[in-house]
Amino acid sequence: MLRQEHMTMRISQEQGFIDWYVNEFMPEHLTIFHESFNKEDLYRMVRNGRKDAIACGFDDPSSQVHFVTFMWKIGANFYQFPGFKEIACTTEQTAPERIERFYNEITDAQRNYAIDKTNDRYWFPETMNRGGIIL
Repeated sequence: MLRQEHMTMRISQEQGFIDWYVNEFMPEHLTIFHESFNKEDLYRMVRNGRKDAIACGFDDPSSQVHFVTFMWKIGANFYQFPGFKEIACTTEQTAPERIERFYNEITDAQRNYAIDKTNDRYWFPETMNRGGIIL
């Protein structure tokens, strides 16, 4: 019998997560994005997205998949906007509970605001201007 930990074992490590997300998940669920970027950029973007998920405390692979997918569908820094920010910063709930809250508590207005104001440079934080220096 295949248990949940067997299904997520492969994607629990960084490279396994990135390979699976870019090569298996994106072609099926995020086709337009998968076709819009070269493989190298997709790998960088998903790697950086997973790092953002981990920095916000989304420590299980399933929650990381949802988090990175929100980055694609809403915006690379969606978690910095009203509604999303409060959920992302919560430490009293597990990562899966917070993911569920993203789906159930975010209003259309909050989602639309995040989509409108997002900054796609967050996919490549190493190139962002920080204090006048481009890293």
